[in-house]
Amino acid sequence: MHFASALFSVLCALTLTLNSALAANICTYASRGCGGSSACCNNIPAGNCCWWSSASLGWSVRMSSMTGSWHAACYGSQSCTNQMASISVGGSTVCASVPNSNTSNWHSAGWNWNSRVIQPDQAAADWKTTEPVVAPSDSECRQPNSLGYTWSNRQYQIDVPEGQFDHLSKLLEDGNYEALNRIATEVKA
Repeated sequence: MHFASALFSVLCALTLTLNSALAANICTYASRGCGGSSACCNNIPAGNCCWWSSASLGWSVRMSSMTGSWHAACYGSQSCTNQMASISVGGSTVCASVPNSNTSNWHSAGWNWNSRVIQPDQAAADWKTTEPVVAPSDSECRQPNSLGYTWSNRQYQIDVPEGQFDHLSKLLEDGNYEALNRIATEVKA
């Protein structure tokens, strides 16, 4: 009996470690079709929210480095609430765009393993559906840690320091490439 209990404890710890070690990339783009300027939350664990304050981003979202069976959602708020789009596939990379009929972009995105997770305020509305809902908590929300753009037919990337996303994305929105290029790295194809 002691061996079974110890084995169960080890398996639970291993499962928890593996689940927390698996992470994906969530990138948001300034145009539909996952092209143009972008901001990414790289290595974001399941159940976490990626949010952006830049009004020019959120017209499309790419989920990449995904493994297994997963579900993602895009939201109309910066805290992964007010779900506006749902993505549920088994592929490793997927791009979703705001429909052409919409004039409002997305402001956050999150992902989780394919399991039924319900936000408390959606419980009544969703009780008839079997589609999973991604519901990260506020403490699990973060801003992008990477910014990408094209200038003079060259691609650039910036590893965004903690707490600097709003400032750097504002420079990008304003087209201040001279300031951005001082800290950016050119991406070689």
